[in-house]
Amino acid sequence: MGFERHLQDEIMDSPDLDERRHLIALDALQRINYFSGTVGQVWSDIQPTVVRYHDRRITLLDLACGGGDVALGLEAEGRKQGFDVQVVGCDASPVAIRRARRQAQQLGSKARFSCLDVLQDPLPTGADIVFSTLFLHHLSEDQAVNFLRRMAAAASRLVVVLDLERTRQGYLLAYAGVRLLTTSDVARFDGPASVRAAFTREEAQALARSAGLDMVVRGCWLQRYSLTWAKS
Repeated sequence: MGFERHLQDEIMDSPDLDERRHLIALDALQRINYFSGTVGQVWSDIQPTVVRYHDRRITLLDLACGGGDVALGLEAEGRKQGFDVQVVGCDASPVAIRRARRQAQQLGSKARFSCLDVLQDPLPTGADIVFSTLFLHHLSEDQAVNFLRRMAAAASRLVVVLDLERTRQGYLLAYAGVRLLTTSDVARFDGPASVRAAFTREEAQALARSAGLDMVVRGCWLQRYSLTWAKS
């Protein structure tokens, strides 16, 4: 199988997706994030900044936050370690935002979630750290460059992007993993499709350079990578 990038519409991105199927898919994504250690991967990138400014509240802005599980997980991790962490999340899907708000309420969290198109609408201001997980692969190259620029403009201290890497191993992991972890037809289609649409580390770093950002790239567990950029 050739492995050129293949960007296609994912089912969860469809505005016509039935709400019940959407919620089941978001549950599946939360389970995948849990077993793949997504919160821990992002925390390892943001922790040095949180520690550096430990004497003040740190605001995290999650762009394309989905059902909010990663943002809420980071809030919980920060507070467990004794830091004053405030979380804000944005997503274009009203279904996802309603779910994120319910999750926050159930956990007793003060996290705020709002419906917003992160590619076009004005982004919230005042965040110390702006991050995004498993979203970059949804975008064309031009959209990705614009998104990275917008993230940098919105962050006062740090930008973090975590995404899938387009590899044969990653494709096989996604294909098998979603079938082990969920019966969601949406997740079972979107998982492998996401890997086919993903950028390699080198491609992602080149996109960052096109956005005017000298981002540090590192490989992560389960065929993922992160990009980080600290504001000087």
